Amino acid sequence: MKRAGQQGWSTTEYLAILTGLVVLWRSSQLVLEHLAEHHDEFSWALMIPF
Repeated sequence: MKRAGQQGWSTTEYLAILTGLVVLWRSSQLVLEHLAEHHDEFSWALMIPF
């Protein structure tokens, strides 16, 4: 049987992880939008031989 304090920590941990995933998802969308907007400026990097 779980104590009331444990239930609160589980909920807090769940919300912290969920918030982190939302921030990660949104920031990745912003990076992709930035790359799409400035594609011509970055396309020269694709021509560099490795």
